[in-house]
Amino acid sequence: MVLCGSLGQIVVQLALQVVLASKFGSGEEVAAYQAAFSLPTALAATIAGPLGIAFIPRYQKLRTEDPVRAESLLPALTLIVVVCGVLVSGLLTLFAAPVMQSLVPGFTAEQVAQSTTLFRILVWNIPLMVLVGLFQTALNARFNFFMPAIAGVFGPTVTVICMWSGAAQLGIAALAWGVVAGSLSSVLLQGISLWGGTRFPARGDLVDHARGIALLAIPAALSMLLIRIDPVVDGYVLASPEPERFANWGWALRIMNMFVLVSSGVLSTVAFSRLSRGAATGIDALRKEVRNALRLFLWVSFPTFAVMSLFGKSLIHDLLERGEFLPTDTASVAYLMLLLAVMVAAAGLGEICSKTFYARHDTVTPLVVATVAMSCMIAAKLLLVSPGDVETLAMINSCVFAGSACVQLALIGWRLSADVFAGLWVPLLRCLLATGVTVCWGKLVESSGLPYAGLAGLLSGTAIYFGCLWVGGELKSLSLAE
Repeated sequence: MVLCGSLGQIVVQLALQVVLASKFGSGEEVAAYQAAFSLPTALAATIAGPLGIAFIPRYQKLRTEDPVRAESLLPALTLIVVVCGVLVSGLLTLFAAPVMQSLVPGFTAEQVAQSTTLFRILVWNIPLMVLVGLFQTALNARFNFFMPAIAGVFGPTVTVICMWSGAAQLGIAALAWGVVAGSLSSVLLQGISLWGGTRFPARGDLVDHARGIALLAIPAALSMLLIRIDPVVDGYVLASPEPERFANWGWALRIMNMFVLVSSGVLSTVAFSRLSRGAATGIDALRKEVRNALRLFLWVSFPTFAVMSLFGKSLIHDLLERGEFLPTDTASVAYLMLLLAVMVAAAGLGEICSKTFYARHDTVTPLVVATVAMSCMIAAKLLLVSPGDVETLAMINSCVFAGSACVQLALIGWRLSADVFAGLWVPLLRCLLATGVTVCWGKLVESSGLPYAGLAGLLSGTAIYFGCLWVGGELKSLSLAE
């Protein structure tokens, strides 16, 4: 269900990118939107991620010790998010102009004004995005993956409809309003399904829940802040009066995020609850769940890397190259996808490693690793990246993410023993062979000259890849129901 929901989100996100590319290409409006979008998204993710990480261990503990109080945890956090979110969004609306001027100093005055208008809309998405993440985590903690999957498709669909219907009158602002409307739709849909299992918190519960969540969430929030502030730094170093390369960087990130949704988001959603349960059961159970998570990572990382590095140009041509999106944009974005392919694979591995530490209530180790890695990355960008130099920016991202993931994996092997890697060589070989067969098929389809050969190769290649895993016995050998 999680995979189906993620695939549905990808389809809807692709539809959004197709409409956006056709109507606006890589012009000034897209660059302005990219600049306005980065800070609200960074702030929301900095809060939502750690909140979700802290919620599951806290909720499971309360269910064991005091099931009645456990029902008040979600309403308490919802109330705090709404109140604080409205205050933060209101302040950012008041000071939108100076904030945008400081974030993109290389923009012209006209570009800054356009970004400021969009920023004043998008800041109200901050509390909504936090609530989307919190409600999804609460449902996952109850092993309800169906409703988050539905909401994850429904919300972006609302965004696409708003964008399609309002672009002619509102321009790129239709996308900003559509993003807010989509998040609100997801909040309401998930909130309705959660309503029956909650109760309003007493005053003492409110304070106690806030304290308990903060103790787990603050270290993770510091780590997440460094990661999520990175796109803001990207905008700062890249911004220039020429919007094309800035806009193409945004296109590469949006396409990359769709792959991250599969390689990282699905793994995180499925694995974290199981890792937490394994950690509560004992060290042997945790080792088993880590092995399962690493096998899932192998399943998705190899084909994802192959598609991004070898078939990016064909896919972008089929999906986006129409209207205002030109062949030069396709070539630029495809090259960036090639440079970012390592980052996507490393992000999936890093997500599993971080969730393993969080399952053991260890938020310090991921914080230290992320602090060192992101500090080095931000310093490298400030020193080495000039306005418009998207290639150097992409290479720095991939190198640092890969190094960080490897360090965390080595620490897991040290703390849990090398037994966590036992038996992974066979799955590794199966995934490599299946990826090789799929790449050969994809190149054959790509060279056929058929219309939309890139998309045809992707869809048929996915079926062939998992068919190879099935024939090789890989899919049969791992049961997530164990």
